[in-house]
Amino acid sequence: MNAKHGCTSHIGIDCSDIDIWTQRQKPVQTVYLVNKTFAVTVLCEDGWTLLQRNAEGSGHDSPRVWNDYKFGFGSLERDQFWIGNEYLALFSEQDDYQLKIDMLRSSDFEHVYSEYAYFKVASEHDGYRLDVSDNSGTAGDIFGLNCESPLVNHPFSTVDKAFDARYQKVANEYEAGWWYPVPMPERGDDGIPSPCFSNLNYRNPWYCGEDRGIRVATVSMKIKPNSKV
Repeated sequence: MNAKHGCTSHIGIDCSDIDIWTQRQKPVQTVYLVNKTFAVTVLCEDGWTLLQRNAEGSGHDSPRVWNDYKFGFGSLERDQFWIGNEYLALFSEQDDYQLKIDMLRSSDFEHVYSEYAYFKVASEHDGYRLDVSDNSGTAGDIFGLNCESPLVNHPFSTVDKAFDARYQKVANEYEAGWWYPVPMPERGDDGIPSPCFSNLNYRNPWYCGEDRGIRVATVSMKIKPNSKV
């Protein structure tokens, strides 16, 4: 990610602080975290700040490691992008955010979405632990709040670093950084675990809906302050 320290007069702490006309003319903007002194380049979509983008078959040649996910990778305007866990934690500190997940299903290219009225990622000290609540949307509960394998309150795990050996085993199985449940569910013939949990960072991402895994052609995750939704 493109980030730097320095004082500035700009007041934008996320894309919701930048007027819509400016965003549509120039989607790539700079926002300022940590008391408006830490600059981060972001992609804006009508007031939403892009956190993640993935597409079928767009995975890296080798699994990305902890520091890749910590500081972010990919292009803001291409298929695979992760803003960085450190920035997810900094956003979480400065405001109360809503999360929106947009997806195109692989089977019929129908657009489905899932929203959480509360979204927070903890600091690295707490393993970038995920917390979400109050779900709505046509795709249902992506993070499985009421399912057998919920992702909420789990730390982030990668192939080279995890909270403990149980999480490490799951991360190595799927070769992608994500909030994994433990113990690891068995994989079905289609490669999707049962009981199902969603994995939107996998090279062929899927979400869990209607009690089964559903492959998606594209997925993006974005946030906006609850006060501005």
